[in-house]
Amino acid sequence: MKSGKALLGLSITFLPVSPAIITSAQSLVEVYSLKPRDAIHIATALAAGCNCIVSDDTDFDAVKARIPRLPLKKA
Repeated sequence: MKSGKALLGLSITFLPVSPAIITSAQSLVEVYSLKPRDAIHIATALAAGCNCIVSDDTDFDAVKARIPRLPLKKA
């Protein structure tokens, strides 16, 4: 609950997941063996024109040639 409230307090934009995003995500699952949820994140980021994804999830390294992963800084 605490992390959910923290997420809602951030100044971020939530993007809709369209049928085109799901189709792209399915291709990412097939090509890179990503988990479906990870593939949706990557497909959405690519569609939005993002140049990196910020995450400590190393599963995203499978697509680093298309969109690099930027790890979170540890304090």
